[in-house]
Amino acid sequence: MPKEKSKDTNVNFKVNRAKGFENLYNDEVSRKNRQGETSVYSTVEVQNAAAVRKLLLDSITNKENLVETSKQLYITNPIYASVINYLAQMFTWQYKVTPHRVYTKSKAKARKQIADADFQLIYSQMLELVDGLALETKFPELLIRLFTTGSTFFTTFLDEDSMTLSMLLLPEKYCRTIGQTQYGTYIIEFDFSYFTDLGYSEEKIKDFLKS
Repeated sequence: MPKEKSKDTNVNFKVNRAKGFENLYNDEVSRKNRQGETSVYSTVEVQNAAAVRKLLLDSITNKENLVETSKQLYITNPIYASVINYLAQMFTWQYKVTPHRVYTKSKAKARKQIADADFQLIYSQMLELVDGLALETKFPELLIRLFTTGSTFFTTFLDEDSMTLSMLLLPEKYCRTIGQTQYGTYIIEFDFSYFTDLGYSEEKIKDFLKS
């Protein structure tokens, strides 16, 4: 009887974990849902520690097998998932908003004093924008993906009506780091052949990008 209960619990965990995982990777999965396709996760069977070491060494030239195996482990293995979740959620994310004067060549604008009411409005809008980032929930999601796959790529776009920034996760296979800015942030290149590889026509690609 105890064994049967443990089996049911494990099955429920896998179902819930798979749902959560697909929600996290909403870039590829949502795309497939819109196209009526099915998401399939492939994995490599690992028998012992030597096989794990080989998988890690092979990942230098081909990381796909290791990444897919890690994804599957996160879905099905409670211990593996709990370690990743702990590392991703161990931080307390805090931020502060500091207003500053925007540089202008106009001396008249530089000397102009902002009315208290206008300053309060601008400051409130700044707070709304930062709150819209949802850093407390977005960062743990990104860290889970980072710890599971070894990399995470995304882009953001502004919704001016709601004053929020939305995040779109990008498929790692079509992304790469090509440089670094003077601020220490990385420059990411996205290969738009991703859409061509899906078999989309040029017109369909334009419609997809609009959405």
